[in-house]
Amino acid sequence: MQFHPHQQVTPQALEGLARGEDTLALAPEAWSAVAESCRFVGRLQAENRRVYGLTTGFGPLADTRIASDRDQAHQQNLIYHLATGTGPPLERSQARAILATRIFSLARGHSGIRPEALALLVACLNRDLVPAIPERGTVGASGDLTPLAHLALAVMGEGRMLGAEGPVPAAQALAEAGLEPLAPAGRDALAMVNGTAAMTGIA
Repeated sequence: MQFHPHQQVTPQALEGLARGEDTLALAPEAWSAVAESCRFVGRLQAENRRVYGLTTGFGPLADTRIASDRDQAHQQNLIYHLATGTGPPLERSQARAILATRIFSLARGHSGIRPEALALLVACLNRDLVPAIPERGTVGASGDLTPLAHLALAVMGEGRMLGAEGPVPAAQALAEAGLEPLAPAGRDALAMVNGTAAMTGIA
């Protein structure tokens, strides 16, 4: 299917992606919206504006400014902090539904994610590189932070993917597919974990 940024996604379309019966392409309008949102984030960073989670810390550290040379580490550390799920991984179709749902949200151009980060998520979905997401560990208070952090960790090459016979190192799966792991920057990590893609996709 091809997704436009103002398109409503039907349960049937999501189910086709979740079951691996369809592939996903983003319309040029979606890529344009994502690029413009990313440029806006870049301008905020260049102006050293106070923006939660971008130029400041998180939660009780919201008043702490983050130096520009710590941008990538700041985004990585958010994922490490949140990737604390437990238990067996979700079913493959559930994890694919989560990945597709997150892509739909990010492709609307409101998150500030970099286009190359979104392109990697789309490539993973279409090549059936499915993050291993533990089934327990989220409260949904400000989104499905924990399961989505495991999704992000996998595309960073530091988590696990669902292989044919069980979870395998994500770095190995990405390398075999000829894909470079994500080095999150800007607002990539925050964009991937904020939202309710896990409960929505599974529902």
